Amino acid sequence: MDDFLYLPTLQIWKERRKDLWILFTNWGRVGASDPGQYQNTPFAAAAAAEEEFRKIFRSKSGNDWEDRDDFVEQRKKYRLVKVEHLRRVTKEEVEFDLETDAAPSRLPACTQLYTYSQTRL
Repeated sequence: MDDFLYLPTLQIWKERRKDLWILFTNWGRVGASDPGQYQNTPFAAAAAAEEEFRKIFRSKSGNDWEDRDDFVEQRKKYRLVKVEHLRRVTKEEVEFDLETDAAPSRLPACTQLYTYSQTRL
């Protein structure tokens, strides 16, 4: 590797409408404006996709996937990066009544007229 930090992504997912498993591989420089390069490799069975995933992980990191909890950084190999995932937030339902004029519009009259003509609210 050169002086730049490369960030690989390996994922497996099942295609919704077909009996296919996809191994998604993405790599590129961290902070670059382009999304890097990627490859989608289809497999007929999950086991085959997992086997290829493990091979790639081993070749790129120098560690076995099964031992990722005891990951050892290797010179000139990729290392694990802890990612903070976004958590799902449930939104509260908001009730409103379009028939009342509780809050008068601040839009110009011509915009209000146009909106009314298009939506009939």
